[in-house]
Amino acid sequence: MRAAYFAALAQSQSAGVATTRLTTLTNEIETNRTLLNTYIQKQKEIELSNNIERSDNMNVSTQAVKPDAPIGPMRNRNIFIAFLLTFAVGIGLAFLLDYLDDSVKSSDDIGKHLGLPTLALIPHQSVLDKKRKGSSLQSINGNGAGPSSTALMSIENSRSAMAEAYRHLRTSLLFSSAGKPPQTILVTSSQPSEGKTTTAINTAVTLAQAGADVVIIDCDLRRPRLHSHFGMDNNTGLTNYLSGERNLEALLKPYPAFPRLKVITSGPIPPNPAELLSSQDMKDLLRELKGKFKHIIVDSPPAISFTDAAILSTQVDGVVLVAMSGKSSIQLIKRFKQRLNAIGARLYGVVLNGIKPDSYEYGYYGYGYEYGYTYEADDDDSTPRMEDEYDTVTRKK
Repeated sequence: MRAAYFAALAQSQSAGVATTRLTTLTNEIETNRTLLNTYIQKQKEIELSNNIERSDNMNVSTQAVKPDAPIGPMRNRNIFIAFLLTFAVGIGLAFLLDYLDDSVKSSDDIGKHLGLPTLALIPHQSVLDKKRKGSSLQSINGNGAGPSSTALMSIENSRSAMAEAYRHLRTSLLFSSAGKPPQTILVTSSQPSEGKTTTAINTAVTLAQAGADVVIIDCDLRRPRLHSHFGMDNNTGLTNYLSGERNLEALLKPYPAFPRLKVITSGPIPPNPAELLSSQDMKDLLRELKGKFKHIIVDSPPAISFTDAAILSTQVDGVVLVAMSGKSSIQLIKRFKQRLNAIGARLYGVVLNGIKPDSYEYGYYGYGYEYGYTYEADDDDSTPRMEDEYDTVTRKK
């Protein structure tokens, strides 16, 4: 029995060794199979790479057709496309700039955006410069000398386009009020350098030319200019009167070219302009002047920068706002209009300055007329004098 046991044990051990050997061989076979597959894959890749590099594996499917003309560059097409793009960008930029531009350019803008009438269109300074080239005209200021200026154009050349424009303004003002022509008129602008002083002077001059007694007052106590245009001294003036020196006859300075026109200069610049203009003395002065003059023209500082214009607007019959074409802001004018409405002042309308000769409104209103027509003396007395025309207008009022 012992022998049988040892025989079975030996057989069992032999079977275990065989199993182990089988497992080892099986693993070797799998390993070798994997290596073989890897070698086969590498071999295929190498063969494929060699086939690609060889030129003899390419075949011509279709013969190329020789073109009749060069395919590129298409110069004409490219130029046309570039032109269209440039044109489109230019148009778009022009519309953008026009949209961003807030300035008044024409009487249409005044009516559309501001709801105000255009009292007159004043030609650009270039019109005067053009006339100067062929003329040695000298101004007739207080002392009878001095260069030609826009401020006195209604005197220097009464037949010029600019003088005619100011006469148009005179007519607009005479018909601006129902019942009677305005007696006290304030002339201002929204910003500096828009021509308010020039407009005030020519308004006063044209009214005096029509036969009315007129006084013009320089109420721009911050930057007075009236005295320099009329060639007068400014040692004494309005500020002296409002400060207690009550001498009206000394205050009214004559203008030799027009005996009917009197000038009140500003006088020394005070530290408190707004307080002086809002004082009872200023109201009393205007009341006294109303008894002596048919029209009182008041030149004030720019409306937006200072309160002086708003203060004076409550002491006069109405306000004339001067705007510069291509410069004056629509929003600023709207703001001033709202301010006047809030305090109960009246705004007659807008005088649009700086209308250039190439503007459609320049030709429409006939300001180019004088360059193609010559006035001739006529013995026909049927044409009424300016004084007669003015009297007719005032009687209708």
